[in-house]
Amino acid sequence: MSAPAPNYAHKATFVAPHDGDSFWLRVDFGKLTHGITLDPLFYIRLAGIDCWELSQPLGPKARDFSTNMLSKEPIVVQTVKPDLSNLGLEKYGRLLCNVWVGDDLLSDLLRIAGYEKTSQP
Repeated sequence: MSAPAPNYAHKATFVAPHDGDSFWLRVDFGKLTHGITLDPLFYIRLAGIDCWELSQPLGPKARDFSTNMLSKEPIVVQTVKPDLSNLGLEKYGRLLCNVWVGDDLLSDLLRIAGYEKTSQP
């Protein structure tokens, strides 16, 4: 019998926003399925997008958009290690992650809505 494929995607619940691409999630590591009482709070940084800062014109709207999306269920979070290094925190203490709301990648939804920093305000 071969070993199962690792799965680094977990269910999560939204706790609080910071800005469009940073927020806090409580991640379920098996509480609902295996009775594991491990559901830590993580400060998340979305992979693949840089949203407007809160001090910029579209910043508060990007935060509100993410908050609205993350208030929906289900949320799935997956850590990203772009350089294949050990999992760790980036310089602002956040975990770099992909986050899905339902079947949609949150970074794609933000990009489509015009909240990526490379777009015009």
